[in-house]
Amino acid sequence: MDIQEIKKPLPRMRSVVQAVKELKELDPNTAVTESYIRRLVKQGKIKSYDMGRNILINFDYLCDFLNDPEIGTKDDITEDYGIIRRVSER
Repeated sequence: MDIQEIKKPLPRMRSVVQAVKELKELDPNTAVTESYIRRLVKQGKIKSYDMGRNILINFDYLCDFLNDPEIGTKDDITEDYGIIRRVSER
């Protein structure tokens, strides 16, 4: 298979700091901060990948989420379905 045959664009993986910087370049007045993106990652609304000390996120997914916050909640409903969860002891 020739590399030219593969037409998929590479994902734009960014650290949280890089993502905020790129967002500010696109929109200098954005209110999105590093702590907000980290909170989204921690809540599982944006998928992330641990790369040593850095957390990488797909910048396109972040932009999609910011355009439509419901994107993150649609998958959350089905992800936990069928998984055995610990029941808290009383």
